Amino acid sequence: MLLIHNRRMDVAGILEAASLLVPEGVAGENDITVSDIWEYLAYDEWDVALDLLEELGDEWTAPTGFW
Repeated sequence: MLLIHNRRMDVAGILEAASLLVPEGVAGENDITVSDIWEYLAYDEWDVALDLLEELGDEWTAPTGFW
């Protein structure tokens, strides 16, 4: 008998880890900051949090681990 285990990806954890890499003081268009991202993560709005992280990633030289 072959058992296949599906592991769920911890999307929220990945987004949280990426947000921790953003330097303090980095702000995107409309003054979006990491605090805004955390608010969306708190309500499981992962797609919005990802969009905002992408926006912040354009505002500084993000390390490879960020992407």
